[in-house]
Amino acid sequence: MNFLVRCPALHKLDMEAEKPGWLQGIHPLPKLLITLFFLVLTVSYGKYNLAGLLEMGVYLIVLFVFGDISFKLLLKRMKAILALVCLMGIVNPFFDREVMFRLGGFAVTGGMISAVTLALKGIYAVSASYILIVTTSVEDICYALQRLHVPKVFVTVLMLVYRYIIVFLKETERMMDAKTAANKGSGGSHTHKWVKKTKTEKKWVPKMVEEDVYKTVSTYKSVCCCGDMTEIIV
Repeated sequence: MNFLVRCPALHKLDMEAEKPGWLQGIHPLPKLLITLFFLVLTVSYGKYNLAGLLEMGVYLIVLFVFGDISFKLLLKRMKAILALVCLMGIVNPFFDREVMFRLGGFAVTGGMISAVTLALKGIYAVSASYILIVTTSVEDICYALQRLHVPKVFVTVLMLVYRYIIVFLKETERMMDAKTAANKGSGGSHTHKWVKKTKTEKKWVPKMVEEDVYKTVSTYKSVCCCGDMTEIIV
């Protein structure tokens, strides 16, 4: 329930996408197409083609180095997803025990190779998507999707959902700050009491949802006042 971290993190991603840089200056359509091509090409490699898959890593290394993108920040932000994709092929060595080659006295089986290739595919996919996100704003991604003739309704919904998430997080942050101030004033704990089952706590969550819905409706009405929102211009 670490809401207070999520909202600043989203704003930080937006700021990184807007900062000056040669990757940020590239038109969003080529970046999206290259990323999609890279993902499709990566997935198309066979489960034993480890050498070819390692060569694909050169593309990511070039982007990280010349695009001034922190790999440590990627590991910090995506550590849960990266850990998950690395564990996806952990059972492969138990099912595919055919010996492919030997390194000294150690037998390397097909399951070991396929587990490594599967993990690399996941790492490459997460890294390529992360690079696209930190160098391209959501509006630019939606614009690129629109240029690819993706249905306008889908593009608009995607953009509005992202904005509504920010509205939800901001409202949650505001109410949590108010709750913390009330706890301090009454001599309570300085931490957020999510697990405390009191009448006040039971009323707090519905109130938060009510405020979020109100903010969302206000945002939607503001969008409607701007006219036709099915056309994104950058």
